[in-house]
Amino acid sequence: MKTQQPNALLLAVADVIHDERLQRTASDRELKADIARARERIDEYGNVIETKFQALAHCMRDTVTEAVGMLDVKDGKDGAPGPAGPQGERGEPGLGHFGPAGPAGPQGERGEPGLNGERGERGEPGERGETGMTGAQGERGERGEAGLNGERGAAGERGERGERGETGMMGAQGERGEPGAAGAIGERGAAGERGERGEAGPMGPESYPGQARGLYQEGEHYRAMDCVSMGGCEWRAVKDDPSGPPPGDDWRQTAKQGKKGDKGERGAIGPMGIPGPQGASIADIEVKDWDLVVTLSNGAYLTCNLFTLFERYHREAA
Repeated sequence: MKTQQPNALLLAVADVIHDERLQRTASDRELKADIARARERIDEYGNVIETKFQALAHCMRDTVTEAVGMLDVKDGKDGAPGPAGPQGERGEPGLGHFGPAGPAGPQGERGEPGLNGERGERGEPGERGETGMTGAQGERGERGEAGLNGERGAAGERGERGERGETGMMGAQGERGEPGAAGAIGERGAAGERGERGEAGPMGPESYPGQARGLYQEGEHYRAMDCVSMGGCEWRAVKDDPSGPPPGDDWRQTAKQGKKGDKGERGAIGPMGIPGPQGASIADIEVKDWDLVVTLSNGAYLTCNLFTLFERYHREAA
């Protein structure tokens, strides 16, 4: 058996789809023909029924006419008038128009004056009026006469010395004086003896080395020493929960975007690899309950559900 090409499965599926499409087209054509024949039969039945009804109507008309002609009918006397029927409903008013206004009549006599009405209630007080204008300034009065100056009295005797008063408040601090001249440098003293070694302190908390967090994402929680990439550069956080994306005061740039290097020389050809498994050819193709089963020469088989494939094909084709 010849080895078929890798696309043999696709060709087989395409053939099955083509056959199915031809069968569907033929079925649609037969269905349309059946519908057309049914319509023709319905039209024929309708014409037959209509013709039969017309013939029946003519036959009944002739029969009634013949029966009436055979009757011996004489004119009878007028019967008594029947009782009056009930009064019909009142009709709607007509669509008449108002006539033009008549001429004005003569003026009547003057009537007697009416009685005086009762006095009305007192109204509410009105709003306060605006302030009036300021009056003119009056004339200045005359100046009174000046009083006479009295004579100065003689100086009094000096009094005794009073007691010592309380200590006054501290005065404000004076200005700072100029610095004095620097003193001479003294001689260096002898080195002291080395003290004893102290006890070891408690172990401090474990330090956080930081992690590579990839591209910076808004809203992510970053800790100090975490590294992110932004703008082609690497940035390291200097504090927990840095404010805003880099660059900023809370980020330190640790690496810049480098230039692309030159293309390296092609390496030597490597050794030949281990031969791969031998390919298998198609041994048989069959359809089982809408499943396309392809059996290979090595005993393996492939299945493909054609119902799903046809349903997708008709949906996309429509």
